[in-house]
Amino acid sequence: SGELGFCPDNSTALIASSGFNSYLWSNGISSQLIATSVEGTYSVTVTDSDGCFATDSVEVAAVDVPVAMINGDSTFCTGNSIVLDGGNEATTYDWSVLGEIGQTIDVNTPGTYSLTVTNSFGCEASDDILIMEYPNPIPQIEGIPLICSNNPTILRGEDGFESYEWSGGSLTQSLDVQLPGWYTLTVVDSNNCQGQNSLMVEVVNQAAFSDINGSVAFCEGETTTLSIDDVFTSFLW
Repeated sequence: SGELGFCPDNSTALIASSGFNSYLWSNGISSQLIATSVEGTYSVTVTDSDGCFATDSVEVAAVDVPVAMINGDSTFCTGNSIVLDGGNEATTYDWSVLGEIGQTIDVNTPGTYSLTVTNSFGCEASDDILIMEYPNPIPQIEGIPLICSNNPTILRGEDGFESYEWSGGSLTQSLDVQLPGWYTLTVVDSNNCQGQNSLMVEVVNQAAFSDINGSVAFCEGETTTLSIDDVFTSFLW
């Protein structure tokens, strides 16, 4: 009896049945048990107390070390998670995360994750992976959030993103706005992380133009003063 396979740089033990007077293995060892790290066929001849003997043999071979390879994405966006998979070539799995012994684990924290796998012969292999977390972007919405009378305003998402989508369904970076209300911009960055920002657009009433005050005539060599009511923020004559 004994394991008929052994891991590289290891050995296996072969044990003949008990109850005999003598044992003789094909490698010259005369004990009930032998240990070997060499592939090949091993036979044992046993002799009982009556001098009767019998022979049996087994084939012993080195087995392959299991492949330890962690599969899955190495990055995730804040608020999301990823799945790491240890493959299906092992019998047992031991992750560096306390208590995780399955083939797969869910990860939502950055850091280095290690995995040790073992096959049915006890051969081990290890792998590790560095997981990084990317923050979700917060896009700036540029433009004047005011509509004067029936004149639209233009809102624009800042540069640097892979895609843009406004709350109305528009997929352009800029948006012509004709109605008041909340406008939300959703963007996706180069790390495939998604973020959004919103801006309230309001309507302002156009101020009624007041009359120009002042004398419309003046004597030669003199001046006159023209003015309008002081209800505006800027003036251009």
